Amino acid sequence: MLIIGGGIIGLAIGYYLSKRNISDVEIIERDPELTMHASGHNAGGLAGAHESQRRELWPLFREGRLLYRELAQSNGFSFDYATGGTLSPSTIKEMNNLEKTGNTFTDEAGAKIEFLDSADLQKMEPNL
Repeated sequence: MLIIGGGIIGLAIGYYLSKRNISDVEIIERDPELTMHASGHNAGGLAGAHESQRRELWPLFREGRLLYRELAQSNGFSFDYATGGTLSPSTIKEMNNLEKTGNTFTDEAGAKIEFLDSADLQKMEPNL
């Protein structure tokens, strides 16, 4: 089997084929290194679930996060893996709406919601 392209998609296909004991796989890449294009320039960022996004996508965000964690913990891969979050400044009204939907958001999207005051924010992001 031949996989054309050594970006995250091509490498993931090769990886998961190998997990199914399919060993006759070659990945070709036109550049001298793998992940030279979009895969290597987005800092590994994954879209996180957010209340403003379509709810149907929340499970996809959760599954992507779980797959990245699995890859980071497997043998044969060496990449920096750090979990973080997104700071979303909000009004009091927006915060109240998010508090109402917080349990659903946490259950369906697998996201953890924390409400920060200005002192907490300053500790996390001193340059704000």
